[in-house]
Amino acid sequence: MADSRNGDTYVIDVMKFISRTRALYAHWNEHIADIWGSADALAVATHPATN
Repeated sequence: MADSRNGDTYVIDVMKFISRTRALYAHWNEHIADIWGSADALAVATHPATN
């Protein structure tokens, strides 16, 4: 794990990420034609990994 004193350190709460991803996917499936423009894919950007 990265040094916590580093200003670029971040932690992803896996359970929240899964919950929010599921909610996004459900919304996407429900509103694909009217809101999402019939998109076939979603991209999720995250902060680059630190060493």
